[in-house]
Amino acid sequence: MADTVNTCQVCGEPVEDGLTLCLEHRPMATKPQSPDLPEGIEIPEWAKTGPADQWLRTWIIPEALRRGYKAVWLRATAAHKHYLQPVRLTPEPQEVHITLLEPTSHTVGDTIQATEVNWDVFPQHNEGHLLLDAVEVRWGSQNAVLFNEEVDLSVFAIQEALDRLSMQYPDGKVIGDRVVLPDGTELHNELPPDLQQALDSQQACDYGFIKWRLDRGQQYLYNTPDMLKAVGVDTSAEDFFQSLPKDEEAPKPEKIQAPQGSNLPDTLPQQTWEEMRVFGYSLADTPTLRYWSLASDSASYLYRRPGERLEVKFDPSTLPDLWSSTKPNTPDAMKVFLQERGWKGLLTLHMAVNCALTVPDEPIPIDEFVRRLFDVRTAKDRNAKRVWVWETLCAIFNMRLYGLRAGTYKDPKTKKVIDLAFRGEPLIAPSPGTRTFPHGQQSLWPDDIPVTIGFTMGKWGKEARKNPKILQYFGNVQAILDIPGGKPSGAWAQCILFNLNQKWREKAKDVRVTTHTRTDGNGTDRKVIATRWPHAFTRRQLLCDLFPPAAEFSVMDILNGDKPARAKKYWNEAIKILKGDGHISYYKELTPLNSKRKGWADDWLDQPLDIRPNEEGRKAAIEIKEAHKKALTARKRKPKSGTQK
Repeated sequence: MADTVNTCQVCGEPVEDGLTLCLEHRPMATKPQSPDLPEGIEIPEWAKTGPADQWLRTWIIPEALRRGYKAVWLRATAAHKHYLQPVRLTPEPQEVHITLLEPTSHTVGDTIQATEVNWDVFPQHNEGHLLLDAVEVRWGSQNAVLFNEEVDLSVFAIQEALDRLSMQYPDGKVIGDRVVLPDGTELHNELPPDLQQALDSQQACDYGFIKWRLDRGQQYLYNTPDMLKAVGVDTSAEDFFQSLPKDEEAPKPEKIQAPQGSNLPDTLPQQTWEEMRVFGYSLADTPTLRYWSLASDSASYLYRRPGERLEVKFDPSTLPDLWSSTKPNTPDAMKVFLQERGWKGLLTLHMAVNCALTVPDEPIPIDEFVRRLFDVRTAKDRNAKRVWVWETLCAIFNMRLYGLRAGTYKDPKTKKVIDLAFRGEPLIAPSPGTRTFPHGQQSLWPDDIPVTIGFTMGKWGKEARKNPKILQYFGNVQAILDIPGGKPSGAWAQCILFNLNQKWREKAKDVRVTTHTRTDGNGTDRKVIATRWPHAFTRRQLLCDLFPPAAEFSVMDILNGDKPARAKKYWNEAIKILKGDGHISYYKELTPLNSKRKGWADDWLDQPLDIRPNEEGRKAAIEIKEAHKKALTARKRKPKSGTQK
């Protein structure tokens, strides 16, 4: 009996197994171009098979040529470790700057794998070169290598759901409706019913079509209603297809008539002064309620952290008119409300305080906070995040500080001592007249949630701004927000960098500065200034004791779980992220660990670490040290009371 040949439902031409349409009749953003490439342009060897070759020949390269790019580079993803072999589009040689993620022993002429390259800085040095992600999508029984300027994971909803399942069984492999473990054990029916239904629907789809836009770097998934519903997209198939941008149209934003506010500042210095530190601790510790306790009046919660001079009180009745219908009125409601703030509440605080300091009384859209804090997928999710941001800001507005920092600070102009005592005042407050609501089409916006809000420093802050020595900062919160935090390694990288910034600034006055000579590759000697902090850091300090990460990424939960070794993996990945993004310049474990199979967690958490900032942080630390030294010298020269000069 002859083998069955699959044919295209439109033209009858033979197609690959599992497909119902040929390349010519699959929906694409543009019609396929001629597969004949201009002379001198060759496809990399690894891509000369299957869909990769077709997409490069018929679409990517012709479009890149039309737009005048010099070369097409392929950035590897986890599944691809292709050697660097770009498609050169112009005949003349081009100088290319390649920065590696980690120092290696590579010499001129060595082959470099694409996964070794720091692609994030590649476009900055190579103007006119098109940088594409190589994305392998397993769709049913088919593999397709697609290319995109910027991967938008929202179109890979099914694959992402499978990835989440794989994370539950990191040593296993998801195959259809079962997970196969390394020992051969099969865990059946592990897929959620809605996902299984989606996968069943997917088998009948035509190849899982992706509409790819080279000019805007966006992808749109052609799918069935069942698949959309399984991943939380509440829309009909007709509405979904209508929502896709046409060839020459950009995606249109939601039509909400509302007052236009200012954007958040592009740069968000990490405020490290003592009052901000304690306020930040109070928010970061809310998931576990560490150091939080119910006040004697049962109408508020108090935060008292050992060793700190200040306390924080959360009393939701302080500004009752701000709350929507979700105001927490009982001890249990306050407890649950606080526990929902956590790490992102800490970042929200820093964004709000930076607004109060740099753009006071400017109305800031709530969506600016949503955009920087969350990766929103649907309109329903966006509204939920708007509610969360507003409730978090309400919590911040309804928190009061008590206590006094050490030291005396004077107004440089009047020479009078500045009163820095907190007696129950807010750190920041909403600016009058900046809380605005949508006009018309309110159904697109959650009830009782403003569209914009402005920020102003409280009485204490306005006094503190008189002396720049009071409001110290180090690092940039936006750099922390730019680190994807959806996985443990990314969440830990955010947390580590935030805590390092805090401690780098606090201990900068004691930093050791050394100068030595280093010979570069050309044999030229140059002076190098190095900084080293006198006290080593530990993982316990950076992941537990200071500002902890989001509760779902708790290091103690992982260490106390059934696979504690994951903690080492996540830590190494986090450090790799920080080094690759240029946030830290030096990392060394100062003492070796014993090779114990059990009981190693505490030793690992307490292992001393030497971690140093990048060049910008090094310069900031030296400036702080010099300013401190200058202040000490001036203090010693100052004559004692009652003596003559």
